[in-house]
Amino acid sequence: MTRHHRLPDFLCVGIEKCGTTSLYELLKQHPQVGLSRFKETHFFNRHWDEGLDWYREKFAHLPADCRSVGEITPAYHRFPEVIPRIQQTLGNPIKILILLREPRQRAFSHYVHDFARHQEKTDLVYKRYLATTHYARAIHRYQEAFGRENCLALVFEEDFLPNQQRMMDNVCDFIGVPHHAITPVHSNPSCLPVTSWSPDTPSRLAFGQQEVDVPARSLVVYTGQRDTTRILAGISPAAAEPLIQRIQQAVSFIPAVKSSIIFEQNVKDELIRVEQLIQRNLDIWRLPLGDLRARLAPTPVFLPA
Repeated sequence: MTRHHRLPDFLCVGIEKCGTTSLYELLKQHPQVGLSRFKETHFFNRHWDEGLDWYREKFAHLPADCRSVGEITPAYHRFPEVIPRIQQTLGNPIKILILLREPRQRAFSHYVHDFARHQEKTDLVYKRYLATTHYARAIHRYQEAFGRENCLALVFEEDFLPNQQRMMDNVCDFIGVPHHAITPVHSNPSCLPVTSWSPDTPSRLAFGQQEVDVPARSLVVYTGQRDTTRILAGISPAAAEPLIQRIQQAVSFIPAVKSSIIFEQNVKDELIRVEQLIQRNLDIWRLPLGDLRARLAPTPVFLPA
């Protein structure tokens, strides 16, 4: 099939909770890069039967002079049938981006993401969250289909976190567009809420340079961010108890997964193979994780009113 000029010449195929939303926002800043109307079209996994015209419409807003066109759907890495569909629709070669993150932290972040949408199930630890740590299988499939030289793996801890401009320059070189100055972003951060009763007297919560008044004896569902923190004034302890129990259960999941022997073993077994495939040393993934609970479930600090 002849490639239409508004169809992608690069795809980001994963992996979830490794910075794909931030990459989308960064690429949108480049004047010569065109992206789908919204981040995830899921054409090659969910909407294949909709047909090519359906997919093409997702790029119809782009000017004809876009130097490079791309799409980001991180779920693509999980579906083997996606690869022949990409080849049939977009041709070969096409550039493939794969974002990677330390597997245990990625799993925790994925769980937090699901919790916020009431989709989490702790019995999926050894299924969904664990299966997604099998990076090597996905990397190998795409390298085999499109060639190692057409697949670029980016490591969250070494590429995204330290220097987004340098990472974007690397991506620009890979997809064949000039470098462009970007404004750093951090989209879709993960954070588990914690519950806390405010003091017996009125107080304040600080969010950076802003402060929020908190009535005495309020239940605070705290996320560390002003927009998503909830202050429930006047709620009785009995009415608050179901909410408190649910959030405490979620937070307790962090050390439970962290100490999982099965999870740890899968991470270790996978690491060497990933290093071989992307030809990079990933010792940064071998460092101790530290206190994930403190990082993902921050404690509110109440200030005197």
